Amino acid sequence: MHTRLLPPAFLILFLCLLPFITIQCANESAMRASQTAVQQVRTRYLENLHTLDSLVGEMQTALHNGNSERTKEQLRTLFREARLAYKKTEYLVEYFHPYTVRSINGPALEDIEEEDPDRLIYPTGFQVIDEILFAGEDAIDEQRM
Repeated sequence: MHTRLLPPAFLILFLCLLPFITIQCANESAMRASQTAVQQVRTRYLENLHTLDSLVGEMQTALHNGNSERTKEQLRTLFREARLAYKKTEYLVEYFHPYTVRSINGPALEDIEEEDPDRLIYPTGFQVIDEILFAGEDAIDEQRM
């Protein structure tokens, strides 16, 4: 029998982003005005992660505020902005955190745990949220979000 573990997509996305922001922002105040190319890339990376984290937080707030058509349109707008913020830093996340990328932007397909074939791993991240927000349904499936 398959066990079904279905964590909210926002929670997983938030938890995946939190370590990046916490670790990466620790030394942000120590940056100088005259930065090397590496420091400039790091600064841009941190800015984009901060923007992404803020937008995901705004999406969570909007989701909890109601399930109206206005909320759905607001979520769609915030989603587009968050996706764009992620795309601006995706190449660095792919390089430095390849195992986390699947949680953030992996395919919206169920997977099977290799060690326990009876356990399904449900998809999370942007592609799942995309399917929920842009499906033809009027209401948002808050449990999947």
